[in-house]
Amino acid sequence: MNFVSYGAEVEIDPGCLDRFFLLQVPLAGSALVRNGTHETLANVDRATLLSPAFPTRMVWDAGCEKLIVLVPRGLLEEHVIRVLDRIPRPFEFDPAIDLRRPRGAAIRSQVTLLQHLAESRDRPSAGTDVFERELASAFVTLLVGHMLERGGGTSLPQSQRVSVAPAHVRRAEEYIRAHLDSALTLPHLAEKSGSSMRSLQEGFRQFRESTISDFILAQRLDRWRTLILASDADAKVGDLALCVGLNHLGRAAAAYRARFGEAPSQTLRHRHR
Repeated sequence: MNFVSYGAEVEIDPGCLDRFFLLQVPLAGSALVRNGTHETLANVDRATLLSPAFPTRMVWDAGCEKLIVLVPRGLLEEHVIRVLDRIPRPFEFDPAIDLRRPRGAAIRSQVTLLQHLAESRDRPSAGTDVFERELASAFVTLLVGHMLERGGGTSLPQSQRVSVAPAHVRRAEEYIRAHLDSALTLPHLAEKSGSSMRSLQEGFRQFRESTISDFILAQRLDRWRTLILASDADAKVGDLALCVGLNHLGRAAAAYRARFGEAPSQTLRHRHR
């Protein structure tokens, strides 16, 4: 989180942000913000959430002051994956957030709380980490809701939306996502979901148009990509693969390339170039 004020009219042309989403909440003044094909006049009633996938260009007036929250791309994409069951292709959404409406007011309240936590010198130690993780999760969930709601004409195609699956399918999905580093067998998943193996297999075919093994592989590849995007430059993609249960690196790398159109090592290089 940063407070930014230039004291003069400035034009800012960073291009594509690439590695992070940028939430900008004006405290005073205004700024003309263009992200992709959308143009917004940001002011004290209108914040902006900038997508890293499309070029950004801004003109701040002399009196413009903003609180800016940088959200790592991998963190936000992981939440999108939980909603959509897959990493979507980059899609444009209207970056304007009306701070007078319920979602916008909630986002501003969260930003205010984040600012208070960042500036506080006497924060309690007990439970702080858990609280901050939960706060971050709630905050990012609000941003994801805005992205999906404001997709407009470029929203995700119907094939990428999640159908309403039976409870036993959803329980299996939740267990899979929480245990990607473990051996995930069909009998064990059936037990955890409270269904028979046959019912679980049929549920995935009908409601997810996927076999269970393909679903597990997709979740592991998506989580692997998320870890790579959030990693340091000296990280080893093989070690990150093991963290999500991908134990055969050669096959995993081939599946990764087929899913994302590039090798895991290329993703890491692009992340830090």
